Amino acid sequence: MKMISNIHKVGLGIRLGTSPGAYLPTPVENHRFFRDLATFQGGRASLFKLAIADGNNSSSVPFEGDVRRKGMFTPPSKHDPQPRLRNPHPQLQTAATGLQPTRSSVPFEGDARRKGMFTVLLLSLLLLTSLLPAQTCLPILQDAQRAYNRGQLKQALTILQKAEICDIDNQIIQQRQRLQGRIFAAIDRQRVEAVEAKAEAEVARQEAEQARLRSDSSLAVANKLIDQLYFYEGKFGLTLKNIGTEFNLKYRYGFINQNGDEVIPFQFEEATPFSVEDGFARVKKGGKDYLLDTLGTTYLLANSLADLTLKKEALDLHEAIPDSLPEDIGRFQGLRVLLAYSSYGKRKLKHLPASIGRLANLQIVDLSSNQLKQLPPEVGNLNSITKLDLRSNRLSQLPPEVGNLNSLTELDLSYNRLKQLPPEVGNLNSITELNLNSNQLNQLPPEIGNLNSLNELRLEGNVLSQLP
Repeated sequence: MKMISNIHKVGLGIRLGTSPGAYLPTPVENHRFFRDLATFQGGRASLFKLAIADGNNSSSVPFEGDVRRKGMFTPPSKHDPQPRLRNPHPQLQTAATGLQPTRSSVPFEGDARRKGMFTVLLLSLLLLTSLLPAQTCLPILQDAQRAYNRGQLKQALTILQKAEICDIDNQIIQQRQRLQGRIFAAIDRQRVEAVEAKAEAEVARQEAEQARLRSDSSLAVANKLIDQLYFYEGKFGLTLKNIGTEFNLKYRYGFINQNGDEVIPFQFEEATPFSVEDGFARVKKGGKDYLLDTLGTTYLLANSLADLTLKKEALDLHEAIPDSLPEDIGRFQGLRVLLAYSSYGKRKLKHLPASIGRLANLQIVDLSSNQLKQLPPEVGNLNSITKLDLRSNRLSQLPPEVGNLNSLTELDLSYNRLKQLPPEVGNLNSITELNLNSNQLNQLPPEIGNLNSLNELRLEGNVLSQLP
């Protein structure tokens, strides 16, 4: 290194103390050494406030006043333009070099020795400062590297700024610059990624807005369609849906509510809305006809007496009412639903056979709008029946066996010719709705007070004078 070469120039072999071989560099040599040393130390020599002679500027010679007063300073002349220190020990120079001492030599050994000690001390301090970068700056670089590895780029830059005091060491300068370059490159990458992420977010936002607009449009169309749908009891709307794939279409009917939620699965090849008259929908599944109730229960359907088999669960005769049910109707014990209601202008059912009492699994019976005048006592054997609709017939009385229908919850006897009810009516423990509107009742049996489950009792259009 340049500093070391200059140290050899001035002969770093100075021996302290009173050693007779002590050598002091000239002011000019001192000036060249400290100038190069200041260059190496990045200008730090100025911290020691050195004032070294340079050229003809004699005022910058250190201790010039002291030396001049002691006669040790030789001013420049035309033969020797450089200022010189007189040797304070001419006899030592004569012994070392074989030269005769000059006449101007003056013995001031103490002052020269102190100046030599100051120079050595100054050199030692500067050498110590040259070792500081390796001891203090490498840990700073390591901390900055760790922050960079953690992705804390701002913190890494802040730490790295502390290493700028170490720019007197070329190796540390290179390390700091390389790390600083990596940090700036990472910041640039993050900036680019942020711009790209912002652009992607904007694209996603625009797509979401377009999807929302499409959804709003589809919802408006759906609401318009729903408004046009018929909802039985406000809950069941018939709709069609593809349950297959885009390339394998498979449309099936099902039922939704007014919110568009599925309430009965899409599983029927054909379907009709729920009927206001009987509360059933007619559906087809697997090529077979069924009745469908609002609970989603299906009943294998026979649409005529000719279609009736032992496996059928429902018999619907409302489109082709006979005058009387066949006498062997009781052998179709799989029947759970019997629909034989009539309507204006159609034939009317006038007679029920006693064998109807053998239909032990019968649950729902609708015989409304017919011309029935009486019920066979065997009706009391229908222990599973829950709903019995006999409105708009010509009934004038009920058999006492009606009181045996323990599962009956709904009984409609409105628009008949009933004048009184049998006391056994009070045994209908499960009944919740009893409609007696538009009859000829003038009194009610006291036993009617036993109907603890009764929620609705209708008596309009009668001639009742008092209640029990």
